[in-house]
Amino acid sequence: MSEVRAIALYRASTKQQTDKANQDIPTQRKIVRDFIFQQNWGLVREFTEGGISGFKKSANDRDALQTIKRLAVAKEFDILVVYMSDRIGRIADETPLVIKFLNEQGVKVISVSEGEIKSDTHADKLITFIRYWQNEGESLKTSKRVTDYHIAAIEEGRFRGGSYIPYGYKLVDNGNKNFKGRNILDFLINEEEAKIVILIYNLSMNYNYGQSRIAKYLNEHGHKTRNGNVWHSSSIQYILANPMYKGQFHMHSELYDKEIISPTRKDLIIIPEVDWERNRLIVKNRKYSKTHETIKDERHKTHNNNHGAMLLSGLAFCGNCGQALTTMTAYKRWTTADGTKKRVGFHKYRCGSFYKKGTTKCDGQSTYSINRIEPYIIDMTKNFVYQLEQKQLNQDYIKKINKQIEDAKQLKQKLSSDLKKLFEQSKKLSEKIGETLLDEEIEKNKDDIIFTPKQLKQAINITEEKIENISKDLKNIELKIHQLNIDKQKYVNFDIDIKDWAYKFDKASFENKKAMLNKIIDKITITKQENGNLKIKVDWGIEALVHNGWEGCNNTKIIRVLA
Repeated sequence: MSEVRAIALYRASTKQQTDKANQDIPTQRKIVRDFIFQQNWGLVREFTEGGISGFKKSANDRDALQTIKRLAVAKEFDILVVYMSDRIGRIADETPLVIKFLNEQGVKVISVSEGEIKSDTHADKLITFIRYWQNEGESLKTSKRVTDYHIAAIEEGRFRGGSYIPYGYKLVDNGNKNFKGRNILDFLINEEEAKIVILIYNLSMNYNYGQSRIAKYLNEHGHKTRNGNVWHSSSIQYILANPMYKGQFHMHSELYDKEIISPTRKDLIIIPEVDWERNRLIVKNRKYSKTHETIKDERHKTHNNNHGAMLLSGLAFCGNCGQALTTMTAYKRWTTADGTKKRVGFHKYRCGSFYKKGTTKCDGQSTYSINRIEPYIIDMTKNFVYQLEQKQLNQDYIKKINKQIEDAKQLKQKLSSDLKKLFEQSKKLSEKIGETLLDEEIEKNKDDIIFTPKQLKQAINITEEKIENISKDLKNIELKIHQLNIDKQKYVNFDIDIKDWAYKFDKASFENKKAMLNKIIDKITITKQENGNLKIKVDWGIEALVHNGWEGCNNTKIIRVLA
């Protein structure tokens, strides 16, 4: 064997390119082996990386590169051979350092296509940096091209591909083909699965079931997942949060740092948008987090609407200390004349400060009887809904929100135009830098080059920073437009929910009563006053109505506490 010891490194970004005879890795292996044997070097070891991105994955996280570096320190080989330089990596700030490290250990790095990659002189370092700067640029272009394809598909309301199909949908071969003659599968509703999706949303909206309880219900009633497995809460959570069920494809782009939502596909709607958005708020209100205690506007706190035997659990809070009122069962015990021991349980609301360790001390009341609190809340809610039914929707609010939507759309158009110009500027700047650095004069005056990698990066930083800032502004304005449209739709359709509300409430089951109250009420605050009376304040969940034409609805009651 030759005294020159060589190691070969093969890499492909996808696993599919690793094993097939006509794919990337086998081709690299043949070319590199032939090259090594022609040089009469000894091939002592080969490393193959399948499904490893040289752009997205750091060298520190690549086992093959770390092993090669250890072997270099141990002086176990002399030359690293790759098909092209980008097989080592595509990160401009990092890959040249890998080359430098290997060179310092006395290892040469050879690309079959490009020759030796060096870092000996200042000019060598610059040329190596330019090489990997170009490689990174190609990866950025590829990433942008793929991302833009997916975004275009989403914006056109098309399925963008992939092996995962959301529960409730299916892919069907209807004989459609693309321009290459390949089959295009149609994305359609799976009618049988859609029935389960509707059931899940019904349990969430109308019975106030949380994700764990929904999963338990489905399992107890013999409903299986697509793969025949039992349901888990995480699967229910995904279904309740996925806008696909209101007919909208979606994706999050890390490249542009924004959410992309497709126009509504009416043929793919399983849950109407109004119901989907209403359920989203219901799900949010089932959660309670201590981190929200610092929010100034307490109307936006979230609550834990658990399923205790009390209508207001998850809605009621102590006005003296801010803690949620939890449920408890108290017992009355006695012994009859014949010696029989009796016990009767009855439910109460209890301030969380009186049983949670480490919480703020409360100078309010510790417990509240159901019979002293719930009738007042129900009466207040019925009166509130009755007043809403007697009025007409405030058209001034509709005009106001339409104006906000129009202003936001104009701003979005301006930001999009500015962003397009900045992308063009960045492209021209990058091309200009490349032309300057790759000029033929670089070969004649290598030692006189004064540019450094840091200076090259700084040349386009200003434009990239502007692109990043405007992209964030554009994301925020898109979210604002989306939320304004949701608020408008909820406002327009609210009268459907309140029609005959009191009658429906009285006839409803206990679970349905809890759900109906959660749709109307955002928060209940009970405060013990100095004179011993209780002040009950209800914050209605229909904020737009209360603040835009429904002022005057009484939301406070003072009740006398019996000794």
